[in-house]
Amino acid sequence: MPTQTSDDLAMKLDGLVFASWGNWIFDADNQLYTRWHSSARDSANGGKLLSSLPYGNPDFDKMVEAARVELDEKKRLDLYKQAQQILFDDGAALFQWTLTDIYGVDNWVNWEPRKDEMIWAHEMDWNA
Repeated sequence: MPTQTSDDLAMKLDGLVFASWGNWIFDADNQLYTRWHSSARDSANGGKLLSSLPYGNPDFDKMVEAARVELDEKKRLDLYKQAQQILFDDGAALFQWTLTDIYGVDNWVNWEPRKDEMIWAHEMDWNA
């Protein structure tokens, strides 16, 4: 039975794809380079591409590449802002405002959700 992943690998997806990408290191590079740089598209699926990663823009790539090595925080932030503007202007995706995570946990589990969306079982404990 085909799945979204198998269809993606086979380049069969077209139209909109609902996706989420948590940024567990709270750095723009984790999202902008990893998800949107053309090298992500070109190297995905062993170089066979993915239908969910069709975006590529050389100007965007240059901004993100420059930001990756910029040590001045203000300059780096400005480069990332310019890169995000390119993504927006190109209509690379329909970005949602916020995805809300809803967790259901029984009261016998002692656990607080993390701000980075990661769920680590070793951070959970049983209530006595």
